[in-house]
Amino acid sequence: MGFVPRINLLKWEGLSFVIFLTALYFLAQSSTLLATGNSYYVAPNGNDSNPGTINQPFRTAQRGVNAASCGDTVYLRAGTYDGGVGTNQRCTSWNNALTLRSYPGELVTLINTGQETIFGFGTKSYPSREDIYFVLQGVVLDAARGSSTSLCAAGLSVDHVRLQDVECKNAQREGIIPHGRFWELLNVNSHDNGLDQSPSHPRGHGVYLTDGNCLIDGGSYHDNGGYGIQIFDSGSITNSNNVVRNARIFRNNLNTSASPLIGNGGGGIVLANGTNNVIYNSVLYGNGATNIQINGTCLQCGVYNNTEFGGYTGLQIVDRFATGTIVRNNIFFGNVGQAISDSGTGSIFSNNLTSDPRFTNSAIGDFTLQSSSSAIDAGANVSSVLGTDFRGASRPAGSAFDIGAYEFGSQPPADGVLPTVSVKASH
Repeated sequence: MGFVPRINLLKWEGLSFVIFLTALYFLAQSSTLLATGNSYYVAPNGNDSNPGTINQPFRTAQRGVNAASCGDTVYLRAGTYDGGVGTNQRCTSWNNALTLRSYPGELVTLINTGQETIFGFGTKSYPSREDIYFVLQGVVLDAARGSSTSLCAAGLSVDHVRLQDVECKNAQREGIIPHGRFWELLNVNSHDNGLDQSPSHPRGHGVYLTDGNCLIDGGSYHDNGGYGIQIFDSGSITNSNNVVRNARIFRNNLNTSASPLIGNGGGGIVLANGTNNVIYNSVLYGNGATNIQINGTCLQCGVYNNTEFGGYTGLQIVDRFATGTIVRNNIFFGNVGQAISDSGTGSIFSNNLTSDPRFTNSAIGDFTLQSSSSAIDAGANVSSVLGTDFRGASRPAGSAFDIGAYEFGSQPPADGVLPTVSVKASH
């Protein structure tokens, strides 16, 4: 009873506090607009002789990037722009990264007219490297106008590149090739790539990651000719400590015949070679050959709390040189072939479910659990790897971790809460 009159007595102070919290919320929501340096603007009706202000914008994305320095932000207004964009800036941290992004709330598309790669980074060759700290955010990369080697984005021995809220589509080969360390792909949608059907070319992937210490967090990877995500670099000693989490990976490497699921070629994701490459909290379904594949000399690679459904093979550890793979708390169900195929050495399996997990509605891609699911509270403690589920909801909600990508009875963060992005691998 004492709490009610306190609200009445302090209603103005309370109102002020609510206004203050509201202001903080909108400040957080618009934080990406608060550039640490200068802001430049590009618009379809601009001119590259302009100063690049919001009222006198540049015309091309490359002109905006050329004008900017580390810590600056270049805003692209709504419209379509030529690709072939790159940067010569070499920044030193995420705090002073150069950012190229769409103006908030506006649709921006970059195409590859005259260039095979819409956005390219770096000119060095391995083992030489260089840091660039570059952010590309909120744009569509449409490679439909390229030839048989077209790509959305690629790097060449460059470290610290972030693609955030980026859509990549229609590349003839790979969609995105992060050839560098500490790349971050945050909420990326890479789809309908690998369109080149020539028998002399392997089908391209949504993402072809060839180096180490990279993060793929969230997003969707679907309808690509090869794998949705391929982590592989034969002969590389740096292809390690990559993390794929909270991703939705589906309908990759589908044959065009009436029975699309086939037992060869690409599929959902492959972790090949390197050490400590992991995938967790991800949902994989309807991929052509295998939903999750471990291959090559993948050492101590990990597969944790994923939900896999309706592929040809659920999990396939192909090579005896794949040693010490840890497979824990996963659902493998509803496949044409085997749920699990293990040809590795010293593989560790525990708390995986291959019987009916009682999904809410798998027919529409809803792989949350019904209250009667045997996956609830049946998982091992993997708190050293993850503490949330596919939606960002806390784990565990009950007496133990649930099996699969979703935690039953735990609610995800409310809309507007900004997620924390981190990689366990040391920078």
